[in-house]
Amino acid sequence: MKMNTIKRHGIIALSLKIFLFCLNFLKMMYFSHTIGPTILGSFFIFLSLFYMIALAGDGGLRNATAKKISEGEDKNEFFSIHLIIHSIFMVTVIGILFLYRDLFKNLITPQ
Repeated sequence: MKMNTIKRHGIIALSLKIFLFCLNFLKMMYFSHTIGPTILGSFFIFLSLFYMIALAGDGGLRNATAKKISEGEDKNEFFSIHLIIHSIFMVTVIGILFLYRDLFKNLITPQ
């Protein structure tokens, strides 16, 4: 690969990231003015919970699976194991959230 091609791809990737950042900023500004602080606060609490669960749920499993699959041995087996472990975790988390839904509802709804 030539250096010009690498530079061009780097500039395109950086420009796209900056564009998407600005678009997300404008989107959040629009929604914050449109829906109001109460609903927006509930949305941010939901997003925080969602990202904390996703962060705890991954635990490096995605990277480990990608590494094992890229090595070329037993691709289907590693993918299946990853899918099973991730599914078990997600069912467990959804079950816990379902059991304690009243607690979360009291946290989110304004007083």
